[in-house]
Formats: sequence, C-alpha cells, structure tokens
Amino acid sequence: MFRCIIITTTYTPLTLAPLSVPLLLSDFWTDTGIQQGIGLVSYPFMWVNNPQSLLINGRGIAPFCESGEDEDRCLPNCGNDPLKQLTIIKVERGKTYRLRFINGALLMPLNVAIAGHNMTIVEIEGTVTEPFVTTNFTIGPGQRTSVLIEANQPTSGSYWLEATTSIRGVPDLIGKAIIQYADAVDAVPEDRPDHPPLDESESLGWIENLKASDPEWDPSSYRALLTPEDEIKRVILVPHQVKLFDKETGKEKGMAWAVNNVTFEIPLSEPLLGSSIKATVDNGWPTAIPDTVELPDSPLSTWNYTEEQWPGSPAAGVKGTSVIRADKDQVFEL
Repeated sequence: MFRCIIITTTYTPLTLAPLSVPLLLSDFWTDTGIQQGIGLVSYPFMWVNNPQSLLINGRGIAPFCESGEDEDRCLPNCGNDPLKQLTIIKVERGKTYRLRFINGALLMPLNVAIAGHNMTIVEIEGTVTEPFVTTNFTIGPGQRTSVLIEANQPTSGSYWLEATTSIRGVPDLIGKAIIQYADAVDAVPEDRPDHPPLDESESLGWIENLKASDPEWDPSSYRALLTPEDEIKRVILVPHQVKLFDKETGKEKGMAWAVNNVTFEIPLSEPLLGSSIKATVDNGWPTAIPDTVELPDSPLSTWNYTEEQWPGSPAAGVKGTSVIRADKDQVFEL
C-alpha cells in the first residue's frame, strides 16, 4: 500500500502525547515556490494545479513516488517501515485530548475525520464555542479548529486520522496520521474513517449549529450593528483575473490578478504608513498618498460568472498599492 514518504526527518521513539496536540495540515508540490511563481506570471498562464501530496505535521505519503517520478525527492528506503515516517499521536485510554488543527494548505479546504472516534468542536478561530459533536469537519486554508477526542477505544488499537480534499475534489490526495493507544503494537491501521462526498451539502450542517459559548456576549453593544443603514459605507470587492495588453501593438500579452480591476503592487519607495504620514504633514488630511491607487467601491467591469475566467476576463485597470479610505469612526461593510 505504501512505498514512499516525502519526509526525511529522523524517527524518534514514541512517547505519550500531551493533552493538547497542535496538528498542521499542509500541501506539498514537487515544484518550488519560485517555479510556481514564474508560471503564474507567464504568458500563456501556467496554473499550479493541485498539490502532489498532503502532510500532517510535515509528514505524509507521496503517491507520486509510486510511478517513479521525481525519485530525487523520494526517500530510497521509505517502503521499509512507513510507520516511522508518519505523525503518530500516542494516547492513553480514558483521557481526553485537545487536537488543535491548523490548515496551512495553499488551496485546499480539507475534511478531517478519525476512524472509530467522534470529535467535539470547542473552538474555531480563537472563539470558544458551545461543544458540538461530529464525525468530521471541514477546515479552510488559514483556518484553525480545536476538537476534543475521548480515548475510549481498546488500548491495543491504532486508528487513522485523515485529511482529505473538500470542494476541490482530488480523490487520491489524503493526509494521514495515526492515533495509537499506549498498549498497541506498531501496525498500520486497517479501517479508514468516513468522509462525506463532495456533493453532499448536509455534511456542512454542523457549521449552522456552532454558537459562541460566552453567555455575556451582547451583539447589541457593538456600534457597527447599531449604525443606521444609510450611514454604512459599503464596498463590493471582486477578485478576478484581468488581461494585459501591449500598449503599442494592442495584442494580449499576459494575465494578472486584480480586485475591482486594480492589480496590487508592493510600494517601491517606502512603506505605506510612512508615505501617508509625510503627505499628511505636508498637505493636511485628507490628501492624496503618493504611489497609491484608491480602490473603487465596486468592480469597474461587469462580470459573467457563467464563463470560464480566462475567456471572460476583463481588461486590466491600473497597477499600484491599492487602498480603501476610511474616516475616523466610519463603519464599513466589505
């Protein structure tokens, strides 16, 4: 089943896991970030496609090694003992563990499930929630979710912890780790956990049941929620692709990313805050800020959401350090 693993860290003997365990979920490409970046700004545009593997705490199975591709990135002896290359969380029966998941993937929402164990969601993005029991949950890139699991299975067992792709369906991409009980003999777990199919919207129903656990939280105390509708500044932000054209020939020459037709560029002269202060000292406030572009409150181009992005992309607007102006105490809706 397993031949090659894409991690080269040295195996150390297992000890019992602490009661709070951070778990970083990430994706892995054989191309470097520099190679991907060149493709994204090239013409024709070269998309990074899907990652070649998923990792849990930096360890995972590399399916691309099976075919003999990229052998220089695969361990020569990885098929000898795959258990020594995966993340293993050693637990004691009767104890409850907090698993703190962080999705560090670039593109992939991931569905997390553990064979033979329910999970109780207790925190999302730093907000403590009322406990909610589920068999799986989906976590988007950049998100954090804490769950409690009760070690209530036979002490001789080992169980798969899996992260599979969600929404962007790639069936062969599975991040794996192992929940292993203290008395278990090292062995590859047999049963996989259940993950919902991509087209099953009911699998996300747990999100609607989440509530902040602080009974004293009073939403009416937030001024933003008490501001009259006509006093709220609304900004509609649409990120999309834009076509670049040669000014002399008028021919299409490439593609860029934009928000409301403005392509962001890092300030070349000095940080934005510094140039803003200097301009204010010289001219008073409000004033124009050098080397910046004020982001329009809505997209400049109408957008056809039924077409593929590349054929439907509008022409590029401007490039620059895009800013949204705000007055003191102003309420925004983005």
